[in-house]
Amino acid sequence: MQQGLREHGLALAARLLTEGMLLAEHGFVDPDALRRVVRRARRGATVPSVLCDTLVLEVGLRSLLALGTAVVA
Repeated sequence: MQQGLREHGLALAARLLTEGMLLAEHGFVDPDALRRVVRRARRGATVPSVLCDTLVLEVGLRSLLALGTAVVA
């Protein structure tokens, strides 16, 4: 899991922070704090599990929204 997060998760988190995150827009995640976590993870030996949890939740929410749009359309 650490390898996958390091290879893909950190880039995904950076992209989501740039594009805008649903969790941040609704006040569930502090984007500045998440940026700090991403920077520390890039320099550190491990990626915190809270980053993984945040990414899973964000991607899951986006999937549900996309599914809702597909069903309505």
